[in-house]
Amino acid sequence: MLKVGDKLICKTEGQPETEFCIRGEVKKVEGDIVTISRALKFGTLPMHKDLTLPEGELLKYYTPLDNQATDDCPVSGSIYEVTIVRTGVVFVRAATSAAAMDLADHLTTDHVNWSDDWSPTDAEERSDYDGMVFEEPDFD
Repeated sequence: MLKVGDKLICKTEGQPETEFCIRGEVKKVEGDIVTISRALKFGTLPMHKDLTLPEGELLKYYTPLDNQATDDCPVSGSIYEVTIVRTGVVFVRAATSAAAMDLADHLTTDHVNWSDDWSPTDAEERSDYDGMVFEEPDFD
C-alpha cells in the first residue's frame, strides 16, 4: 500500500533509464486512489500536472524506489564522486573543423547554449570529499 512521501520510478521493462524516465512522489492517498507529482529524470524538467489513478493501475507503470533491488545502503554505503556531463552548442566560423574545435575550447561557458540534458558518466569511490552528499533522488 502506497503512502504519502513514497517515491516512485516508471517501469522500463528491463531497459536502462533514460532522461525521459518519469519519477514521482506520492502527494495524496484517498482509499485506493493515489495522486503523485511527476518529474523527468534528475528533476530537471518537472511536469505541470499531477497524476491520479487507482493504486493498482498506477503500479502497472511505476515501481516504488524502496522496492528496487539494491546492494547500496545510503547510511552505510561508500561515497562516490560522480562525473556529470552536460551538452551544449556554440556556433563558430573557422577554416577547418579542428580550428572550430580549438576556438570553441577557448570560449567562456556563458557563450554556450546549454541544453537541459545531462547524464552521469562515471563514479569513483572517495574517502576525502568536499561538498554535499546526496542519499536519495531530488524531486524538487
